[in-house]
Amino acid sequence: MSFNPLDPSAPAEDSMEATELDVEQIAAIDASDIVPAIREEDAEPVDEARGVPAAVTPLRRISGRYRSCPRFWELELRVDVDGFRPMRRVSGDYYRLSGATKTYFGSFVVNKPRIRIISGSVVIEGVATMTWSSTFNRLRVTIPRHNALQPPATATALWMNAQRRRGASYSCLWESSFFRTVELEQDQEEGVTPFSSYNTGTLPSGGPARTLTVGRAYAETGVELRETGRTNTVEANGTWSNAELHLAMENHFSRWRDQPQWKVWLFHAKQHDIGPGLLGIMFDQKGLQRQGCAVFYNRIGGNAPTRLRDQLYTCVHELGHCFNLFHSFHKTFMTPPLPNRPLALSWMNYPWRYPNGGAGGFWSRFPFQFDSLEVIHLRHAFRNNIIMGGNPFGRGAAREGFEEFDDPIGDRSGLRLELSAQPVQSLGAPVHVNLALAALDNRRHEVSSHLDPKFGYVQLVIQTPDGRVLPFEHPIEHCVKHTPFELTPEAPKAIPACAYIGYDREAGQVFQQPGAYQLRAAYAAEDGSIVLSNIAPVHIRRPVNAEEAELADLMLSDDVGMLMALDGSDSPQFARANEALDTVISKHSKHPVASFACLVKGRNIGRPFKTVSGDNQVTIRQAQHGEAQDLLRRAVDEPGLGDLMRMEALRDLGRSQAGSGNTQGASQTKRKLTDLGKKKELPQAFVKALKSEIRS
Repeated sequence: MSFNPLDPSAPAEDSMEATELDVEQIAAIDASDIVPAIREEDAEPVDEARGVPAAVTPLRRISGRYRSCPRFWELELRVDVDGFRPMRRVSGDYYRLSGATKTYFGSFVVNKPRIRIISGSVVIEGVATMTWSSTFNRLRVTIPRHNALQPPATATALWMNAQRRRGASYSCLWESSFFRTVELEQDQEEGVTPFSSYNTGTLPSGGPARTLTVGRAYAETGVELRETGRTNTVEANGTWSNAELHLAMENHFSRWRDQPQWKVWLFHAKQHDIGPGLLGIMFDQKGLQRQGCAVFYNRIGGNAPTRLRDQLYTCVHELGHCFNLFHSFHKTFMTPPLPNRPLALSWMNYPWRYPNGGAGGFWSRFPFQFDSLEVIHLRHAFRNNIIMGGNPFGRGAAREGFEEFDDPIGDRSGLRLELSAQPVQSLGAPVHVNLALAALDNRRHEVSSHLDPKFGYVQLVIQTPDGRVLPFEHPIEHCVKHTPFELTPEAPKAIPACAYIGYDREAGQVFQQPGAYQLRAAYAAEDGSIVLSNIAPVHIRRPVNAEEAELADLMLSDDVGMLMALDGSDSPQFARANEALDTVISKHSKHPVASFACLVKGRNIGRPFKTVSGDNQVTIRQAQHGEAQDLLRRAVDEPGLGDLMRMEALRDLGRSQAGSGNTQGASQTKRKLTDLGKKKELPQAFVKALKSEIRS
C-alpha cells in the first residue's frame, strides 16, 4: 500500500477516464480558450429577433473547498479561480485514515496554474510545491461548469509526473464556498462592551462602504469564522498580565486543547499591564501557539465612529496574528513570501506608522481588507503554517540573517540606533540589551518611544557561535499604539529601552551554549528608513566552578526562559520554574544571576494575579508588597543588573511602596532614580517617565 497519496498505487478513486485530456488534446487547445480568471458567467447571448439580451441562467462559481470520499487518503482541495478576489491558485491538504483515526500527512499549493475552459469544464493544471517529495508533482483539476440551478459539480484531481504518466486521482465533492472554517469563541471582561459592527462608509476611507463585523471581514478573504455561541463574562479587577491571559485561556476557552485545531479564542478586556497604549495582543506563546488573543478597550471603547473603527481593526488584526500573519512592515518568508510592505493598506499594518500621511493617510485610503499576499496565505498556506496550535508564530516567516542588515549604501535618516549588552556573561545569566535612538543632525525627528523588540518597531538578529543567524522574536506579540517622541537639538536622545532577549518564541533558550555571539538591530523609521545599529558582541563563558554549573542547569530550562519573558507568573505550569528561581535566590544569593531572579519574583508578587477558572470564577492573589520590596531591594543593591535595569527595578520598588501606602519610601525611591539618572547621564525623559509611574 502506497504511503504517498500521489503515486499510481495510492488507494484512491480513479475516475478521470472520461474527462482526461491526453498530450495531443492539450497541445491543440486554441489560445482563445485560455482565460485570465474564470468569470461568474460567459458572455451573455442575444435574442437577435428582439435585439435584447436573452434570458440566461448564470453559471455557478467553482471556487471553494472540496473533499474526497474518505478512504485510505482524504484530500481537502481548495480551488481559487473565480468569485471575489480570485488568487488563481489551487491548494490542498492530505490526511491519512486508518480505522477510526485520521492524521495529517502534508500540504501542497499550485501557485501558477494554467486555467482553460474545455468542453464545458474548467481545467486547471500546474506544478505543485509540496511539504513532501514525490515525482508525481503535476496536478490537473477538472470541474464541469454547472449553472446556478444545478447542484455544485464534483472536482476531479489527477496527479501526473513530468512525463505525464498518470498517478493517483481523487473525486472531490463540493463542501463550502469558504476555503477555511474556524470556530471563534469570544468572552469578555465585566464592564466591556465587545465590538459588534461598523459601517466603513461612516468615515472617509478607501473601498466600498459596507457594514463589517469581524466575521464578515474574514469572510471577504474566504475564511469562515463560525461563532460558537458561547460568550461568558469574566468578573475581574485591575489590569491583565500576559501570564494571566494565558492561564485564563487554558481555563476558560471551552474548546482549548493542547493540539492543532481550527479553533481560536478572542477575549475582550479593559486594559493590559503595559497601559492603555496596548490595544491588543496575541498572547498565546507557551506550548502550542496562536490559539488566543485579546483586545483592550480602555482607549478604544465606546460607540463613536472612530472608536468602532479602531475596535474592528484591532479585533481583525489580532486574529490575523493567530493565523500566523506578521505585521505588514516586517519582512518575512512565509508561504508565500511576504516582503516588507510599509505602504500596505492592510489590516496587518499600523495606521500610525503609515509612511504616506500617518494615520490620516492610512484611513483615508484603507479599503478594510487584507492585501493580496495575506489573502493567499489565509487561503493557501500549508496547514501547519496557519492552523491554530500548528507551527509557532513566525515559523516559515523568519528574516534571513545579517544579509538583511547589511550597511546601507547611503543613510540620510539623521538617526543612529545604539545597541549595547554586557560583553561577557556566565552561562545561564539572562541576557539583556540596551537600545537607544539618537539624532545626528539639527533636524527634529519624530521617533517611537517603544524600542523593545516585543513592540515590533525594532528587529534584532543574533549570530550564534556555530554561525547560525537567529531572527529574535519575543514570545509575546504586542500591538501597541504609536507613542511618538520628538528628538530635538536640545534633547537629541530618545527614551532608551532595556530588553530581555534570552528566550525566543521558536528557538527557546537562545544563549544555551558557550562562545561568541553577535547582535545587531534595525529600527524602522516613520519615513520608511531602516536605521541599523552597531554590532554588539556578547561572549558566554563556560562555568568556572560547580556553583556556576548548577546555576546554568537551573536557569536554562525553557520554562524559566518563558517565565523571565513574562516577568513572572503564578500559573501552575511554571511551578518548577519558580522553584528554580527560589533555589537561585536562597542558595546562590551572592552570585550576580540572583539579582535577575529577585527582580522577576519581586515584580510578580508585587502585583495582583488573577486566575480565571473554567466555571467563570476569578480568584485574585493580592500583591504581597512586603516580600516584593525585599526582593526588589536585593535586585537593586546586589551586582548583576545593568544601569537601565536597575533604574526599572527602582521604579518597581517605588510602585510597590506607593501601593502599600509607604509614601515616604516611594518619595525616597524617586530621589534615588533622579540621582542615579544624573550619575549615569541617562536622558531626562527616561528618568521622568519612570518616576511618573510611581504614584505616591
